[in-house]
Amino acid sequence: MTDATGEIARFVAATRYRDLDAATVEHLKRLVLDGIANAVGGLRTAASRIQDGVVSGLGSERATFLHPGATAIAPSLALGEKLSAHGRDVLAAVAVGYEVPIRVAEAAFPSPERLGEVWGFAP
Repeated sequence: MTDATGEIARFVAATRYRDLDAATVEHLKRLVLDGIANAVGGLRTAASRIQDGVVSGLGSERATFLHPGATAIAPSLALGEKLSAHGRDVLAAVAVGYEVPIRVAEAAFPSPERLGEVWGFAP
């Protein structure tokens, strides 16, 4: 049996900007820009005010920009801002923020064949 949690932790701790190829870096930049654009566009919406109230009520520190639909981007920006991190480190964090949950989801969900047998919805 493998130590999956340890493998994930080692991957997260070891991943650096230099590990990313040029195409990935360009895609990550677009994702971050999209996240910021969505955050700016949604700043004045009712949903944004509700979210702000919830986050403030929890006593959480937050980034200046939030994109609630992109859980990989918001934490990376928040930590980058708090730690005065280099932009390359933030991009590496965004990459890891996408990679880990996608791989966990792929491992956790049944195959398409098995999905129909175990999903729990009526046919």
